[in-house]
Amino acid sequence: MTRGLDALIRSLADDSQLVEQANAELAAAFAAVHNKRPHARSGVDTDFTAAGKSHSVLLSSLSGPPKVDYARVGYCASRAAKTLACGTAEQRKRTVVAWVEQVEVREAVRKLVVQYRLPEQLTRPAGLGTWCRQHSKRLRSLLKRQWTLPASALVPAIGSPGRRRSDSR
Repeated sequence: MTRGLDALIRSLADDSQLVEQANAELAAAFAAVHNKRPHARSGVDTDFTAAGKSHSVLLSSLSGPPKVDYARVGYCASRAAKTLACGTAEQRKRTVVAWVEQVEVREAVRKLVVQYRLPEQLTRPAGLGTWCRQHSKRLRSLLKRQWTLPASALVPAIGSPGRRRSDSR
């Protein structure tokens, strides 16, 4: 998982075109939202962010589209890369928590699916990081990674129905 995070961080830090393309997609999505839903300015919506504010409330208060801040991406990415390379276990854990949204094991197909996120400080205004990921195809594809797991990684846990009683001794 940290290998994937390291690759993600390098991609974000090294590819200014990625951020520019994502910001262009966000501008188009913002325009579509404002053109399609003129009533969105009333602020009535149930699509809440982790911060407890509605995306539509935040969007309706903006005069322009949200953006991913390239300068902050570079800064945060370089700090995260340094922490992953030589930080303490606690520092690495905090970094992973800041960048990883969800980890899912799909046992049937032996896949580990990791959904990364942009830390909220990388989006302007803050609080729209999830909206940015959902409305930018480029960010969405970059932030979702899959790995094939070796068979040994899928050993049933002790006491699970898939494990025989004699195996748990």
